[in-house]
Amino acid sequence: MLKKITDDLDPHSLSSNKLIAFWAIDQLTDERDDRFKCGRITKFLIEEVGINVSRQAINYALNSDKKATHKNGNGYKLMQPAKDQLNLLLPDVDQVIMISPGKPFSTKHVILKPIFESLNGTICISDPFVDVKTLDLIHRNIGLDKSIQLLTAKITDKPVGSFERYLSDLRKEGMQIEVAIYSKSELHDRYFFDDSIF
Repeated sequence: MLKKITDDLDPHSLSSNKLIAFWAIDQLTDERDDRFKCGRITKFLIEEVGINVSRQAINYALNSDKKATHKNGNGYKLMQPAKDQLNLLLPDVDQVIMISPGKPFSTKHVILKPIFESLNGTICISDPFVDVKTLDLIHRNIGLDKSIQLLTAKITDKPVGSFERYLSDLRKEGMQIEVAIYSKSELHDRYFFDDSIF
């Protein structure tokens, strides 16, 4: 099966009809056919992807960047400039890393360090449950040059007051860290992300 540039892109998140049309052509392309007319592209987007767009909008979008596609009687074919534009939208290969449960030591001491080192700017952490061990993990893996925003549903504070003391100590050493409690039940998993996601 042919690997698509767009396999890792959500078409609903694309910012223009041009990119949506490029996405559709890439998805429709196979070993037998790499050219598609606007009607076929539009039908695919509406009926199979659930994007409401007109044939005229697709035609206009594809004609707005003539270097990105080649048009003949059989339809539009993606050229390298269109592929380059799609490639720019792809997430980094290691942007989402799934950490399996049952390996707490490996996760803390092997996997997390390179993840934190790869993050830039403000590091946002969403974790449903935090305690002083969470702060220790942050201290060991994130340098003072990065600011941290920690969102949680519950702080385990045993012995009472220890979390606030640890937090205060981190701040005294120069760590820029904010902690906020989100009391609704939507927080289930642990996520780390940085400024590049916005």
